[in-house]
Amino acid sequence: MLSNERVELAAKAVFIALIAFLVYSDVPKAVAIAEPWTGTVVTPKEVEAIYWIENNTSMYEPVVYDIFGGETMMALTLRTPPVGGDWAVAPDAVDRMNNVTKFYETTSAQEAAEIMRHLGARYAVIPSRQVHAGFGWKAVETAKFSDPLFEKAFDNGEVFVVKLK
Repeated sequence: MLSNERVELAAKAVFIALIAFLVYSDVPKAVAIAEPWTGTVVTPKEVEAIYWIENNTSMYEPVVYDIFGGETMMALTLRTPPVGGDWAVAPDAVDRMNNVTKFYETTSAQEAAEIMRHLGARYAVIPSRQVHAGFGWKAVETAKFSDPLFEKAFDNGEVFVVKLK
């Protein structure tokens, strides 16, 4: 009897150790996935860029930005982001999400410029954080903005605004 109790206790200990190992090994992945959602998404430096947009564009002018930045920009300045806001009345919402995701992810300056033209935007806000345009958090490919198709119109070290030439 005593040996059955020991076997049962050992089995429980192994089971608990296995569960602890699985949970612990998945924690870094879970933290990495949750990180973009757990803090302030739009930073104070982005708000500086948003106010630059307000002072240098027309009311309701389209400006390329991700969902979180775009909604902040829309609330503070009445500028129009291609994604975010009232999705029920947004024409071609999925097309817009695809375009903005491609805009930030592409390494091609030509493709990014074509997307801006398609969206009717002269300006785009380029944050240093990951962006979300409807299909998950994505890293921004910034090298394309050094192409002559673009000029930096604003830069505060954390976020910059490009103008399509």
